[in-house]
Amino acid sequence: MSASSNENTTPNPKATFAAFVSPNVENIRLYRLYVKKRFEECKFHIETILAKYDESLCESQILLRAKIAREEANIRESIMWLEKANRHNPRSVKILYEMGKNHYMLAEHHRAIELFAKALERESDDWRIFYWQSLSYYHVFRPPVCMQKARLLGEQNEMVPAVAAYKRSIEMEPENVDLIYSLGMLYLKSQSEENAFAMLGKALTYDPGYVPSILAIASVLQAHGDYDVALSKYKIAATEFDHSAALWNNIAMCYFGKGKLVAAISCLNRANYFCPLDWKILFNLSLVYFALRQFASAYHFISAAFAICPQHPLILMTMAVILTELEDFRNAKAAYKRASKLNPDLFIVKLNFAIFEYRRGNVHQAIKRIGSAINETPNGFEELDHLISRLKSNLEKLALEDMEVGELLRKSYAKEFDGHMND
Repeated sequence: MSASSNENTTPNPKATFAAFVSPNVENIRLYRLYVKKRFEECKFHIETILAKYDESLCESQILLRAKIAREEANIRESIMWLEKANRHNPRSVKILYEMGKNHYMLAEHHRAIELFAKALERESDDWRIFYWQSLSYYHVFRPPVCMQKARLLGEQNEMVPAVAAYKRSIEMEPENVDLIYSLGMLYLKSQSEENAFAMLGKALTYDPGYVPSILAIASVLQAHGDYDVALSKYKIAATEFDHSAALWNNIAMCYFGKGKLVAAISCLNRANYFCPLDWKILFNLSLVYFALRQFASAYHFISAAFAICPQHPLILMTMAVILTELEDFRNAKAAYKRASKLNPDLFIVKLNFAIFEYRRGNVHQAIKRIGSAINETPNGFEELDHLISRLKSNLEKLALEDMEVGELLRKSYAKEFDGHMND
């Protein structure tokens, strides 16, 4: 055999190695098709490459195919392609990152957090992974959903879970003054004024001009009789929110508490101008005019409040008090009866009704009313309870004296009658 034939039959290792072409040589072409959004053509070339090469050699092509599926809103398909790549390279940070993004888009936030955590174990200085992981944590806690649940629970008087929901929302958004204010108002509703002040004050530290928090703090101060400080708070709010009927109503009642009745009427008239159908403003106007002993004007405003809100027992009771001063006793008694019917357990109605009966000379009816009022005395008003007990005992003494006087008169009439019979 000749030397030339030996050369033709012996394999050349270098020539065999040179025959292998890596699938990555097409990456530039595939990328250009991808950025031009020529997805169908790009998918065709990727399928051709995958048919020619083993999957373990085509990681970049599979990743690109997963991105195309995500661009086409086929998130599940994108995850399927990424799982193929992950089987061959489970420690790839890029694959874990892309899988985490897909699970985030499917609202599978717990799974996304796990994948981002695995990626950070391998590469802890990639800000993009931290960013997407923080978004996943945000949606796991879901502050908007927690806030909505908290509001619903608060409306249903489920205070403990409502407070917990607000606290969880604030943990994710610690500078959200609306959330902090809402939690403060919830504490006020549950009679926890110390916690309420802390939350409302915290809202003001983030936004000193936050009007709702200023108004809430001022209203609490006003309820405790600190009218000067409350007025200073209201003046701050008035510079930003001077068209609020509620604001001018509260300012008016501060002046009323200080005994400045003319200023109170001026502020209430302004509040009534902004909101003429607010029965509370009309009710307060009747109170101020009653304090000025202008009973006709007081009756005018309480009648307007009654026309707007006819089922409120306090309006009817106030109307009865004003009618008593106008010496319309029949309608006053009818108003008391209707108020008692609307809310039989309302303490203040029972007390005023008892006083009305006593002034009309119905001592026994007054004793009956005051006796039922004793059982309804609000908690924490020991002095009031003691005063009512003394009032009841005095009424009982009066009733006993009336009985004794009646008995003496009966006996004297009987003796006089017997004397006439003997004659």
